Amino acid sequence: MATLWKRKKKGGFVYMIDFYYGGKRIQRSAKTDDRQTAKLILKDIEARVAKGSFNIEDIKPRKKVFLNDFIKEYLSFSKSHKAYMTWMREKLVLKMFRNFAGNIPLAAIDRKLLDEYMQERIKSLSRASVNIDLRHMKAALTKAVEWQYLLKNPAKGIKPLSIPQNAPKFFTEQQMGLINQNIQAEHISQIVLFAVNTGVRIGELVNIRWQDIDLDKKTIRIAQTIEHQTKSKRERTIPMNTAVYNLIEGMERRGDYVFCRLDGRKRQCHYISWSFKKMLRKVGLEEQYSFHSLRHTFASQLVQKGVAIYHVSKLLGHSNIKTTEIYAHLAPENLHEVVKLLDHEL
Repeated sequence: MATLWKRKKKGGFVYMIDFYYGGKRIQRSAKTDDRQTAKLILKDIEARVAKGSFNIEDIKPRKKVFLNDFIKEYLSFSKSHKAYMTWMREKLVLKMFRNFAGNIPLAAIDRKLLDEYMQERIKSLSRASVNIDLRHMKAALTKAVEWQYLLKNPAKGIKPLSIPQNAPKFFTEQQMGLINQNIQAEHISQIVLFAVNTGVRIGELVNIRWQDIDLDKKTIRIAQTIEHQTKSKRERTIPMNTAVYNLIEGMERRGDYVFCRLDGRKRQCHYISWSFKKMLRKVGLEEQYSFHSLRHTFASQLVQKGVAIYHVSKLLGHSNIKTTEIYAHLAPENLHEVVKLLDHEL
């Protein structure tokens, strides 16, 4: 079934027709701001699709759409349809690609250019970060096809770079003691204590509101909102231990967010990451460590204490337990304890 929606343009708007054909979503301009006229065009398309007389080749990409113009239009769409951090990352990725390729016609983007861009990015980024760039480029170019700026997505079929599965970097008890001794800012100390005792991601942490806290039940809701979506796209509830309960109970409420600035506004992920990384360098810890290492520390300590991988997976919010199995090697001695449960003598 086809639908109508309005797209803003300079001086007004134009009706867009949104429909599916051959398993693909197609969006085309009705080239009018009159709803009745747009409805007639929509009904004509529906009738031709139903009869099988619709020709996909009738939809031609617009001529000479340049990269700068597309980026501006796409980021406007992304800002209103995606989470803030996703929009910020897409903004950075598209800016870097434009700096690499220049303000070229969108139709000039091909597989070879994208391969060259990935090779350039890998000089300064990890393979995982390059794969994230690729994912955002694919999303943007898919939208260009839907908007009829391209006939096909040149990024389709490009495979992510292979990434060796390294053991996660986590802090030892001695290292955590060193970190706690060298944190000067109280708000960073609170954030670190919360993170290492809950295992939440940094994006989840900054988006926790007071309404997500239940001190009676000693639980914290990691919510799915328009502003922030969890990595697994699922809401979850995690329990508080005594350290987290005492921390939350003693904190002053300055705004909607638990870990907010003095003026009540939400803290930004990049500020927390930068502050923590700066402190790590100060105490001489390796560059491989980051704020995310607190999440690894939470999971690693649980596994080392004999907690089942299944339960650790639920606490971390992993959608696939295979993701959690990177910690399994930390408790080989526990496997011996498991088989002893069936230690029958003949």
